[in-house]
Amino acid sequence: MTTTRRALALLTLTLAVLVTATLPANAAFDDRAPAVTATVGTLTVQPPTNVKVDSYCVVTTTETRHTVYRDPVTGATSTRSYSVTSSSQGTRTNQNGNTTSTVAGPGTNETTTTTTTVDTELYATASWTRSTTPDVQGYLMTAHLGNGYTFVMEQGANSTSMSANADADYISTSLKLSIDTLTTYKWTASSALSKNLSC
Repeated sequence: MTTTRRALALLTLTLAVLVTATLPANAAFDDRAPAVTATVGTLTVQPPTNVKVDSYCVVTTTETRHTVYRDPVTGATSTRSYSVTSSSQGTRTNQNGNTTSTVAGPGTNETTTTTTTVDTELYATASWTRSTTPDVQGYLMTAHLGNGYTFVMEQGANSTSMSANADADYISTSLKLSIDTLTTYKWTASSALSKNLSC
């Protein structure tokens, strides 16, 4: 009888210890912690400001002169002289042309062929105030053609100006420029388009 009572007492004590030992785990599981709110900042990439675009044209005239001697007996030909000269000047219009003429001389049995090529190049320079956006990688000068095509040139993050040139024929496409901020995370922001470039 005494043994039975001792066994029951031991069993009761063991159960009490086991129940007590499991309480902390249950209490921890039921603990209520305040929710953590994650705020994701919204970053707006700023384009460069105070953008100014200037353009002008330069026309280049190139003259190629080729003098050939023809042997009156054999008909064989040989070059007596060959020269290329060119000159450039500013222009307010897009000038293009290519003409060829051949005349006798200057010597006996000689002919001289002169080819004159006229071509106009458009030059554009843009300046701006740098963007205030963090992590700027560089600035893009984007040429917008009226047919929807674009051409892009890149400058470094510390740049405040850029120059480029192209055939003046692009003027007829209502060519405009924008200066774009490019960030290290590849987001961009464009300035307003310039007016149509012209000579």
